[in-house]
Amino acid sequence: MRAFKSQIGQYFLVIGVIMLAVFFVTDQSQNPQFLLFFGGLVVGGFGFFLMWGSRSSRTDESARFRSVRRYRQKSRERREMKRQKEQDRRDQRQHERRGRRRQEKRNQQQQEQYSQQQEQRERQS
Repeated sequence: MRAFKSQIGQYFLVIGVIMLAVFFVTDQSQNPQFLLFFGGLVVGGFGFFLMWGSRSSRTDESARFRSVRRYRQKSRERREMKRQKEQDRRDQRQHERRGRRRQEKRNQQQQEQYSQQQEQRERQS
């Protein structure tokens, strides 16, 4: 039914454009027919309304550019995998840096404890 409404809309749109063209021709002859102008606008507008209301959604994709779509989809997937790998590397490096900082803090605390123990032994002796 949608295709039929669209075809009827195209028909009325073409008739409206023809009526407007005839109006402009009569306007050049110094005898304008305003009925053609307004009729053309109304008929063309009605045709456009029918075409617009019966337009189909893009759910049914054609097989025309199937390989191009597939290639673009694979390209997107490769880019996404590459981004994910880069993010994983960043996370790994950040985790390693945190681990090194923790180890450095532990080493520093152990050194401070060792130095405090040395000071206590020196005081006791």
